[in-house]
Amino acid sequence: MSDLILPLGMLFASLVGSALSLSTHGRRDKQTSSWMDGLYPISAAFFLGFLLMTLMPHLVESPGWRIPAFVLGYGAMAAWSRWVVKHDPCCEVGHDPHPIGTASALAMSICSLNDGLLLGLVNPPWTSSINLGMLLHKLTSSFALAHLLSRSSRKLPSLWAWTLVYALISPATYFLGRNRILSEGSWLGIALGFSAGILAYSIWTGMVPHSRRILRQRPLAMTGFIMALVLSIGLGFWHGFLHHH
Repeated sequence: MSDLILPLGMLFASLVGSALSLSTHGRRDKQTSSWMDGLYPISAAFFLGFLLMTLMPHLVESPGWRIPAFVLGYGAMAAWSRWVVKHDPCCEVGHDPHPIGTASALAMSICSLNDGLLLGLVNPPWTSSINLGMLLHKLTSSFALAHLLSRSSRKLPSLWAWTLVYALISPATYFLGRNRILSEGSWLGIALGFSAGILAYSIWTGMVPHSRRILRQRPLAMTGFIMALVLSIGLGFWHGFLHHH
């Protein structure tokens, strides 16, 4: 995929999410929050399909240092989330019973850093399900972050500065992942495995449980989740077919 379109898309989605949240600064727009809740399981489905159908098979095909790096990345993210920030890395509005602005921002920023790095390393084609899933994820996570930060005493200009920095994290680390030192040779396998481990932890312990909770409360959202998962799996098969032929 173009080295500019994907990072610009992530930046745009993050800014839109922040704008939707900050436009109602001081109060919660229930209708917009409801829409964001509905989009969250869809993004989780795209992530899950990409992890199972594309990323994990890619790691297993050429293991080397990739599997140990995957285990290390998974363990590092677990330690960071449980013992350092003591916070869910994929917390979203309405899903974290004890939202704390700074801790949430720190946890979500680590996830955002890894999002950009992983996409830079993978450099997904247009047909990859991770592209749409990532754009939806940036939209909902930026909305959530702005909402959490707005519960503090910060003024609106300060909130915009925080959300702008957050929006720039993934595009910046995307270009880091495209760097030749990481994207070529033996370092690629190590970096890709480590980044995939972080993503896997975030999906299994954050996105999937949160999505399950949303789907129990909003049965109609199940249709979108299933459709996104089927599409993601189908694109995974298509990607595998092109890779082998």
